Amino acid sequence: MRRSSAPAGADSIEGDAGVTTIDGGSGNDTLLGGGGGAEIYGGAGDDVFYRAGGAGSVLYGGTGANTFIASDETLIADADTDDAVQVGTYVLTGGTRWANFSDIPYAYDGASAVRYALNTVGELVIETFAKLTTFVANYTFDIGGAATAGIRTLEVQIDAYRLLDPNRPNVPIFGWVHDLLNETHKAATGEPYYPGEDPLALDLDGDGLELTSNTTVSPFFDLDGDGFAERTARCGNDNAAHGRAA
Repeated sequence: MRRSSAPAGADSIEGDAGVTTIDGGSGNDTLLGGGGGAEIYGGAGDDVFYRAGGAGSVLYGGTGANTFIASDETLIADADTDDAVQVGTYVLTGGTRWANFSDIPYAYDGASAVRYALNTVGELVIETFAKLTTFVANYTFDIGGAATAGIRTLEVQIDAYRLLDPNRPNVPIFGWVHDLLNETHKAATGEPYYPGEDPLALDLDGDGLELTSNTTVSPFFDLDGDGFAERTARCGNDNAAHGRAA
C-alpha cells in the first residue's frame, strides 16, 4: 500500500496509479490522481478533488466547503450542504423528474446534460453526458430546506381532482405552487424563484446577535414578498429587526 500525505497548509497533492491513500491534512488542498480503489481524504479546509481516484475510489471531504469534480465510479462518502459537485466548471444543482410525462426513473437538469436517481442504499447517482457515474452517500433533501452538496432532486406528479371530491388531498394550493416554482427553479439554476431578502437585524447591546429557534410557535413573516408569510425565527432580547411595509 502506498500513501501520499502532506503537512498542514495549502497543498497540491498528486498520486500516481499505485497510490491507494491520499491525505490532504489541514489547509485548502487540491487532490489529484490516485489508483482505483483509493481512499482520498481532504481533511480540514476547503478542498478540491480533481480527477481524484480511479473506479472504486472513496472520497472524504472532511470539514470545510469542498468541491468534488465528478469522476467515474467514485463514491463521495461524507458530502454535506456546504459542498459542491461539478462536471468540469459546471456546478451541479439538481434536476426534476416530471412523472406524468416520463417512465424513465431519472431527474434531469435544465440542460438535460446530467441526470440523477437514488439507488437502493440511499446514494444519489449522478450520470453525466460523458457517461461518468458518481455516487453521493447518505443523500438528503428537504423541500424548503438544504440539500446534500446543494443538489436538489425532485419528482413532480400533477393530479386533477374535483373540488368536492372527498379523496382530494388536503394540500394548500397556493403554498404548493410556491414550493413547486421555487424548488424546480433552484434545481435547474441553483437560485430560488422567489429570492427574498434577509431582514436587517440590529445588535443593540453589542454582545452579538441573539436569535430564537424556528419552531411551530414562531411568528409568520413574508420574507420574499410573494404574498405568503412563512414561519421564521426572531431576534432575542436586546436585539431588534428592521422591516419595511411594501
